[in-house]
Amino acid sequence: MNAVQIQRILFEIHSERKRQFQKWGDQNKSLPEFVSILTEEVGEVAKEANKFHNREPYDSGHKPKYDYEHGQIERLKWYREELIQVAAVAVQMIENVESMIKKLEE
Repeated sequence: MNAVQIQRILFEIHSERKRQFQKWGDQNKSLPEFVSILTEEVGEVAKEANKFHNREPYDSGHKPKYDYEHGQIERLKWYREELIQVAAVAVQMIENVESMIKKLEE
């Protein structure tokens, strides 16, 4: 992995974090609630990994005939997108913990 790739991925995580903030606003959740949210997102990653591994057809809704190779590429793209969402939720959790620490130190 190179620095450019890392920067690109971190930018995507940052963009997803901003999207989540715009959608849900400031999330002041308890630690168990955040773990539940993260676990749900990890479950989505697991679901996509299993679909890829089991070679389940990908229905894009655009192709009249299923193209296996294209379907597998799309599965990997969805898997990657879910990983970005997991990372963004983890960032949100870290932000929350930092806020909690700051409040407790005051």
